[in-house]
Amino acid sequence: MGALSIYGGNRLSGEVRISGAKNSALPILAACLLVGGVHQLENCPDITDIRVACGILEALGCRVCREGSILTVDSRCLVQRSVPEDLVGRMRASILFQGAAYARFGSGILSQPGGCPLGARPIDLHLAALQALGAKLVEEQSSLRLEKQGPDGGFVKLRYPSVGATENALLAAAAAGNDSILIGCACEPEIVDLANFLNACGAKITGAGTQTIFVRGGRVLSGAVHRVIPDRMETVSYLCACLSAGGRITLRETDPGCCRTELELLEAAGCKICAEGSSLSMDAPDRPDAVPLVVTGPYPRFSTDAQPLFLAALCRAHGVSRFCETVFESRFGFASELEKLGARLQVRERYARLEGVPALHGASLCAQDLRGAAALLIAALGAEGETKLSGLAHLERGYSDFPAKLRNLGADLRWEHENEYKGGAAWLPNVLSENAATMEASPRS
Repeated sequence: MGALSIYGGNRLSGEVRISGAKNSALPILAACLLVGGVHQLENCPDITDIRVACGILEALGCRVCREGSILTVDSRCLVQRSVPEDLVGRMRASILFQGAAYARFGSGILSQPGGCPLGARPIDLHLAALQALGAKLVEEQSSLRLEKQGPDGGFVKLRYPSVGATENALLAAAAAGNDSILIGCACEPEIVDLANFLNACGAKITGAGTQTIFVRGGRVLSGAVHRVIPDRMETVSYLCACLSAGGRITLRETDPGCCRTELELLEAAGCKICAEGSSLSMDAPDRPDAVPLVVTGPYPRFSTDAQPLFLAALCRAHGVSRFCETVFESRFGFASELEKLGARLQVRERYARLEGVPALHGASLCAQDLRGAAALLIAALGAEGETKLSGLAHLERGYSDFPAKLRNLGADLRWEHENEYKGGAAWLPNVLSENAATMEASPRS
């Protein structure tokens, strides 16, 4: 994949439609594996991580078909119960598919998942939750075998509100024969969306979005139709792009209520925001104000995924901004690239001090992770001259045509090989079934 040249200095103007949430669609696709049936997911983004997820489903025997933003998944019969190891290593969310396979069949293999290099991301919370719901762990070389022992369901108390562990616990509890109570859960909107999908499949889950979730056991689950919620991090990304470059943009088909904390911070930086229904408009100043202290934490606190985006957008702010990262110890890995643009940054362990400068200048940058890639692109929009950004495969993991949509807003972005670019997903190998007619076929076994 070629590099992207960004010529900063253009104010942004126009409208963007927000895609479905990556972090919601992935656990819902794992839930499709849990529930044998035909599922229709609307508003599903066409990005690398979703394609990897579909590859996992197809490798296990599901039939998957995409038509526009609609994914249809037939999970009535599977030919394999373990996720292929090469796919496990390609994204963090693969652990949800491993957990769903175990919950459906009563046994399965759990391997360390892949994902962005953000520091230690152990799976012990996932294991503890599954054990509390009846799983027995058996070590096998580089992986763990999960086996159900005795009655499933039960009481789970998470010592940290991990999103992934909460999702895996929800999947296992929804498939259990007995009732379950989950304490200390993550409260993210994506957890609510997963619970809503499972309820549409026939589960009975209450309390999602709070720290205590009750799941009725012994329910018969079947296929469902569900619309994935808007991506709140994509929403924040476009707003931060506008904050960096200046201008006025309107976002359609989003949910302003899911990112209130981030919107408050944008207002503190000098932006004027108007939210009405599923639309969100923002007018950004030529140069933002610094924010005193930003501390990341579990929802509804300031999101760790939003931290790189804001730090990049505030490089030209009046004054000093401070950031404290409490979730991932390596979240500031992109900071050295920002310094190439002229950003004045001091990073010490989990703390960053950002002194705003009047102007940034172009440089050659390389992204190392998803949000870091978006952050570098955002900062380059506010820099003078040309910035060349490589490592764009990271960006395509979580954004549907982010550079192309920014160009529609007036950003001056040029691909290294312009005639080869057809929109993000077109670069990727198509792992989806091409024959939609097979979706109506009977299960093979």
